[in-house]
Amino acid sequence: MPAVMAGLLFWDVDTQYDFMFSDGKLYVPDAENTLPALARLTRFARARGVRIVASVDHHSLGDPELAASPDYRTTYPPHCLAGSPGAAKVDATRAIDPLWIDAAPVDATAVARHRGEIVFRKQRFDVFTNPNVSIYGTALSGLGTVKVTIARSSLVNNGYGPTVDAGTGAAIMTVSESIVTGNNVGYYNNGATLESLGNNTFRSNISNTGAMVLVGLQ
Repeated sequence: MPAVMAGLLFWDVDTQYDFMFSDGKLYVPDAENTLPALARLTRFARARGVRIVASVDHHSLGDPELAASPDYRTTYPPHCLAGSPGAAKVDATRAIDPLWIDAAPVDATAVARHRGEIVFRKQRFDVFTNPNVSIYGTALSGLGTVKVTIARSSLVNNGYGPTVDAGTGAAIMTVSESIVTGNNVGYYNNGATLESLGNNTFRSNISNTGAMVLVGLQ
């Protein structure tokens, strides 16, 4: 594996069987059509030494997010149960030499020296409910600055829309050509920089936290 490129992260969000295939427990329509692109992006990052960081749902039946009669806003049907086939990452993004990080505090030096891929486990939709994401995200970049871009995405009827947290360093998130509607929190910004680039739709979200800078036509 090439040396890790400082200052750049490839973030892989919840590419697990239960979301990606039609017989999964919480299938996202047409998700399987993105698999070839996901495979190409993952190979590209690995070939160039870009640090790969992922999140995965890691549930047990007692988790508050799971419900027999879900509202699909804060509760969902059982999915990605720990150890089940549905919780497995798809082949296109299956982690190489992963370091699995749960919510319990983790030694920062162990994360910094790990040469494989980093996977944060979570029990809620919002990745920042695993506190180690905020603590270690900036350190993983190698420069103390994390830059995230969301483009041509739909964040609809979820707990949170775009979420950015400065943690121990500076963070920048840009959103473009995306739809963010019907969420409990339309966007969340804790001390970072959140920019809305042209042609986004933000509406019918219950609340927002922090500031978002509007750039270009909305």
